[in-house]
Amino acid sequence: MKKIYSLATILLALVVFSSCKKEYECSCKVSYVVDGQVVNKATSRNTIRSVNQEDAARQCVYYERQEDYLGKKAVVQYDCDLRY
Repeated sequence: MKKIYSLATILLALVVFSSCKKEYECSCKVSYVVDGQVVNKATSRNTIRSVNQEDAARQCVYYERQEDYLGKKAVVQYDCDLRY
């Protein structure tokens, strides 16, 4: 009977810990483009907490946005990769 309780406790612990959200790292290369020329480059790292790799990959994607850079309109490009 003790073996059954011990086994049940171990299995329950495995289920509880395996259902926790995992952490993935989204690493991005950031380029600031003004008038068609790259004027600055940087890197960015963000932690994504997700249940699975597929959801994390959807959150870590390439995207662009416009923003002011040194008083000029710039296109900021994010080229991102998911790291484990």
